[in-house]
Amino acid sequence: MTKFSEPQKPIPQKKAEKLDYSAYYQKEKTKKELAALRQKQELTDLQQKVENTLAPEEREKMKRNQFESFFTGLLKLDKNSKVVKFLVGITSWFADKLGAGGKALSDEEVFGRLDEAKKEAIESGIVAHKGSGEKPNSKEGIAESLKNGETEIEFDVRLVGSELYLKHDPMETGDNMSKLSRFKDVLPLFQQNPSARMFIDIKGGRATARSIMKAIRDADKNPAFSEAPLEKRAFFVGFNPETLATVREEMPNAPCLFCYIPTGGYPAVEQSIVRRIESRQITKGQLTKVLETVDFLGGGKTRYAANFKHGSLHINGKNPYGMARPEQLHTYSTLPPDSILQMVRSSGGALTVPWDLVKSFSRFFQEAQAAGVKVAVYGFENPKGIESRIDRHNSDVKRAIAMGASLIITDHANYWAK
Repeated sequence: MTKFSEPQKPIPQKKAEKLDYSAYYQKEKTKKELAALRQKQELTDLQQKVENTLAPEEREKMKRNQFESFFTGLLKLDKNSKVVKFLVGITSWFADKLGAGGKALSDEEVFGRLDEAKKEAIESGIVAHKGSGEKPNSKEGIAESLKNGETEIEFDVRLVGSELYLKHDPMETGDNMSKLSRFKDVLPLFQQNPSARMFIDIKGGRATARSIMKAIRDADKNPAFSEAPLEKRAFFVGFNPETLATVREEMPNAPCLFCYIPTGGYPAVEQSIVRRIESRQITKGQLTKVLETVDFLGGGKTRYAANFKHGSLHINGKNPYGMARPEQLHTYSTLPPDSILQMVRSSGGALTVPWDLVKSFSRFFQEAQAAGVKVAVYGFENPKGIESRIDRHNSDVKRAIAMGASLIITDHANYWAK
């Protein structure tokens, strides 16, 4: 029997061993290197196969293009060459490696795309989100980006009273107006940089859009900057199709970028949440609680609940909660209706969507291409100062362009330069 009066001997504690992960990291690095070598070998084998099928005159033509890549040289060969088979194979190979769920293209489809690309050079641009710089959505941040050589700058503008300010989220009680940059104070930065273009995200309705267009036209009255008017360098971004329609009516040459959420890439989410919101099985109060939880778990970096409070949610063209507000969020399974597609297409704009929702959703890019509309993607917000994250960011950007994106809107446009 244990005598409780006797002191118990302390159990000796082992010193915590310092774990050495170097072997694990080396093993993972070796795996990646081997995978890269295998992929390189696959490409080399494919290249050798096609070289063996080329006629002598085609080989000579390839040699003359010695300063071009092998694949660039292939595009200059005759349509009737056996190289068509290679192009079909390489298209399937890349689709598989990208995880895009692509299928092998027929000879006709391959050359149809090549001919189309010759007719219209599709621009792939990197756009600095929120002006980037150390101070997002500010005159100082935009000036910093322009100084660093950025020429495509996106920023948010909203109407507060009779003045336009750069601000992403809705105004809340206690917001310090003196810390906000005025839109009219930002315009001279673009006048002094004639190659720079503005991507103006309209946070509001028709009145906000009209105020922005008036401010641009007033600035263009300055004869010192008449050679590069701002109106010709303004792109309008928005979540409210009616607001963009106003821009289309009053500034018809301005490209319009319609932002929305495509949900078809995540069927489980579409079935369990989106459809339930559409049929009002989830009440407005319940959805607010969900968004507040998401904001809390996100460490305060998101303000979905506040934006939902000030805006209206539209599911496949329906407004389940009956809120008609200028600030809107639209979701569609894949593409929006023809009326929106026509507005975007005719303006030379783009459908603008979050990268995380489409990076494995190849059908979205295929349907957008079939509809003749360009795609812009955003959501490349990786932490600063981590070299591996820079590599990941740039890898995502390359993949987005390969899948069909024409514009990349990122908080870290400077990563791409590296």
